Amino acid sequence: MTDETADADSTMGAGKTLLLVDDNEDDRFLARLALGRVASGLEIAEVADGRAALDWLRAAEDPPALVLLDLKMPRLDGAGVLGERRADARLRPIPVAVFTTSVSEEDVKRSYDLGASVYLPKPDSVDRLEEMLGDLMRVYLKHARPATP
Repeated sequence: MTDETADADSTMGAGKTLLLVDDNEDDRFLARLALGRVASGLEIAEVADGRAALDWLRAAEDPPALVLLDLKMPRLDGAGVLGERRADARLRPIPVAVFTTSVSEEDVKRSYDLGASVYLPKPDSVDRLEEMLGDLMRVYLKHARPATP
């Protein structure tokens, strides 16, 4: 990566919001840390369960550029969020990256069937997490456009 590309990548989050949905405080901390390194200026909103995520999305004046969604959570799990998002024309265009420890083929298939944009198993190192989230941000913050409902 050239210095010019690195500079462009480091500011790609400016003026954009990501909703981070995960019940694990340590996972949220690590994701926030990695995102701060790869997408400076990105505003990160955090909630700890699916019900809170839907409340946040429905109350938001402007939709986030991306939702980073865990699957295994209390109150309403990630699949429940995806299902309700799919049924809501206002929320449907918002891209959702499922970001979970599950590598179950059933979870992968169900997530895509419910409209997930991408399915990413959480990596086992901070370096790999930063690399993975950097790649994700380059796609969704620089190149992706919202889907039409």
